[in-house]
Amino acid sequence: MAIGKINRSLYIRALLGVVWASSVNAQAADFKNSGDLLRAIPKAVSVLSDSDPLMPREARDIILSQFGKKSTKDKDKTKGEGKDKVIDEDAILAEAERLLHNELIDHKIATGLTTVSQTLPSQVTDGRINLSVVGGRLHMQPAVLDLSLNGGEASVTVEGLSTIPQVFLRDASKLQWDGKRFHALAQGKTEIFFVYANEMYILPVRIGAPTAKDLVADLASEHLSSLKMPESFAQMPGGASGPHNSADLSIAEASLQVHKTKEHDDAEQKRFGYAVEGPSYRDTAIQVMDVRSEPREGKIFPLAGVTVQLMGLGVAAKTDATGLARFADLPAGSRIWAVVADQDGRIVPTANEIVVSAKGKNQVQRVRTMNYQTYVSYLNILGANQNWSNGSICARAMDATSEHTLDEMTVQINDGNAEGPFYFSEHGPQPGQKQTSANGRFCFFNVKPGLAEISFFHGGNFETALTLPIFPGAHSEEDLPLNTGKSSNLYLASFGSAMDQLTGDDAAANRIESVVTANVISVGDNIAMPGTSENVLSTLSGRSEFKGRTYSLVQTAEFENTLQAQDNEAASSKHMPVLPLLPRGFVEDVFTELNQDSTHASIAFDPSMGQLVVMHKLTAGEDATKLNITVLDAYGKTIDQGWYFGTSAQGLVKAVFFNMQPGIYSVKVQSANGALSAVDTVAVDFWTTAFVQTGGSLQFDLTNPEVAIQE
Repeated sequence: MAIGKINRSLYIRALLGVVWASSVNAQAADFKNSGDLLRAIPKAVSVLSDSDPLMPREARDIILSQFGKKSTKDKDKTKGEGKDKVIDEDAILAEAERLLHNELIDHKIATGLTTVSQTLPSQVTDGRINLSVVGGRLHMQPAVLDLSLNGGEASVTVEGLSTIPQVFLRDASKLQWDGKRFHALAQGKTEIFFVYANEMYILPVRIGAPTAKDLVADLASEHLSSLKMPESFAQMPGGASGPHNSADLSIAEASLQVHKTKEHDDAEQKRFGYAVEGPSYRDTAIQVMDVRSEPREGKIFPLAGVTVQLMGLGVAAKTDATGLARFADLPAGSRIWAVVADQDGRIVPTANEIVVSAKGKNQVQRVRTMNYQTYVSYLNILGANQNWSNGSICARAMDATSEHTLDEMTVQINDGNAEGPFYFSEHGPQPGQKQTSANGRFCFFNVKPGLAEISFFHGGNFETALTLPIFPGAHSEEDLPLNTGKSSNLYLASFGSAMDQLTGDDAAANRIESVVTANVISVGDNIAMPGTSENVLSTLSGRSEFKGRTYSLVQTAEFENTLQAQDNEAASSKHMPVLPLLPRGFVEDVFTELNQDSTHASIAFDPSMGQLVVMHKLTAGEDATKLNITVLDAYGKTIDQGWYFGTSAQGLVKAVFFNMQPGIYSVKVQSANGALSAVDTVAVDFWTTAFVQTGGSLQFDLTNPEVAIQE
């Protein structure tokens, strides 16, 4: 107990020492170790002035009380109250930690006064970023870059490097890089990513922030981090927020801790929510045109009299003289397959994914298709054979604006049995050509159905990759703008166990736990998403999206292998999209429990096949008991191995589908009266669980200051 008492006292003094050192005109060189710092405190107490603008009153009162001086509160009392009252160490400790937690020492510096935070070289304002290589690793100076809001900028100098490493920005709306200098655009916090030797280094940036550093930055500085704490302080057991021995713990304190824990947990749970905007519908027209069409130049060659079918919806329409087929009341935000066919055989069957935008009113989606005879002649010229159980794709590589085609690009696909790539000039297919021509066009034939990864190279160097669906028995014509993605963040969180979902109460079933980190692969680029902070992963800017969508694969020991899609419309300044994780064994546990119900078909669970979990967030006016979740394959066949789980009181309709073949499927949420609520496409693969959210996506509230940096 004596040692613990001594250690606790030193801990209190150390906390107060940090407050004091940041509040007076102290220099880092004044202290060789923490002992010097502690011994200096009593000498400085006598010079603390009530009018000192740097010292918060609460901090000054605690320091004065700790060293037997009258606090500012005591000075206001009458002289007849006797000697100073004894300060309880627990009260001092709690108050000191509260001050530190609230960062009361992070204040504005008075004009003309130099403090530790101004002399330590961990930040600069509107200056220079020095990059050097130390021990094979990139060293960055400063550790934090501060820029003023009005015209703030910083240049980059390199030592031992021939060029500046590759640069990525977290948020291009706040910070701009022109190749030589960084320019501040908007107030807030962001980050610069430097890539050197296949490793990424992160430099935090604060724009328009006060010049005084916060406590964390002070403790991380080169000078203070070298201070050696007394041995007895280093040996202090456990935390300092309460009694270390349960014998010292009162019933009231124990009950209070439980109450505070519940309050904190309830507050955290409230930060998770769904972006739900009640069902809205859009009228959409699909214009079918020949591959000779060039919308950029206003040249359209429409195809009249062909049939456009929306797979899974049971609706079809024929094109008019302008090539338009019209469809009414499609759920906004849906992704639907449009299949174009002609009973006279004029065109090759064509399938494209269309996106019904949540913005605007009437919309026109364009689909290119190829004359059947032209398609056959391509196969003959190129020496390719098309098996119609597979798919094929011809596409044009475009820049991010979709205004210009890209030449001198080589292309690869992740299907070893696919035939291609075949490149085209303005005159048609060129069997001996090794890269794209000015029209950026290329083709692959005999591509297996499912999610295809197409990679692009320039001069032998990898540029980017994207993922897109391939449909069996159909051809696809696409324009593929590259490097379209902006940097975005994903918050990691996990749903409860299968037992919580099935047998627990609604609170347990709806409980969501933050996850510190997870291994998540960006499909296409096939690299792990970097963590920007605890609970947060980032996708770097410059990635390529397919119609606003990218895919990720979770591969972490404690969670199910899940394949999920992320849409760029899900991000906002106040909310961060959540990447929902499922505990390892979740799907098999659900199967085991539900399989005991005699109302379900008797099947065997095969973990090597694909599984699908669908969670639909109920929107205003929806009745969970009257909603059906239907999954259809590429041929329009309904997958009948889906079982519902959970209760409607949880605000979600949940279903799981077992033992699915790899491929692209359509998920449809529909009421008993036939009204559509949501439609989406989902990719399924071996040994993975596809996870799709409809009706609303899970999000994390960023309005709390502690996570506002993630905006």
